[in-house]
Amino acid sequence: MADLPLKQGPSSHLHALIDGGGFHLLEFDGEIDDRLREDISKTYEGTVTIQQVSRSSLPARTRTPAYVLVRPDGYIGLRGAGCDLGPLERFLREWR
Repeated sequence: MADLPLKQGPSSHLHALIDGGGFHLLEFDGEIDDRLREDISKTYEGTVTIQQVSRSSLPARTRTPAYVLVRPDGYIGLRGAGCDLGPLERFLREWR
């Protein structure tokens, strides 16, 4: 996964955050609804860290999904569009 500037969190760049391990759910410009974000945080507490990324910080014409799940090894595990987080939940259940 390429390094990205983050909107919030202990570090301002993704690669510094990934060094800590765990799953990282990158949400682009608030595409995930607040209720879903809260459900993910509670259900996968300690397993998944949610970070917001601004599309404006990416190179022009970069196409981004609504979210990207970065695995603990730094590779992309899943990406999705819209607020359908079913694939994300299935992926995390299978990973456990």
